[in-house]
Amino acid sequence: MQGIAGLCISLPLCALQFHISKGPEAQRTPLPVKLVLPDHAALVQRLELVASHLEGTQFAFEQTEGSVMVTDPFGQQFEVLAPSDDDAISRGIKDIVLPCAPGTAAAIGAFYEKFYMVRFRMLTTLACISSTTSGLAGGPHCHA
Repeated sequence: MQGIAGLCISLPLCALQFHISKGPEAQRTPLPVKLVLPDHAALVQRLELVASHLEGTQFAFEQTEGSVMVTDPFGQQFEVLAPSDDDAISRGIKDIVLPCAPGTAAAIGAFYEKFYMVRFRMLTTLACISSTTSGLAGGPHCHA
């Protein structure tokens, strides 16, 4: 992986794209990004195909009951879940927790709600953007 400054990961079935950059310190969310994808067996097959190309990085994956835990080459974790009756989506991002500077979470949440039509709720230390009715949220010293 030396010489690679970043990765662009496309998920055409979900109409999503992740841009993962490598720098002095990779940026990661404090909790795994939760994704919804219906076919876990096919996902595990694809992950097995790329595993040898990502040796020497933090890349890892493990299939558990009901989910697939994936760590990208730079350490970001993803939890891939099957769709449920409670989800507003059948594939895509279920929720993502974003660390925010003090006092900024409400504005960031409002932006995501307005332009991406997702749900937002603030917790005391983190912000979470969610495509479900049970969203999280965040930023140090944030209050609902």
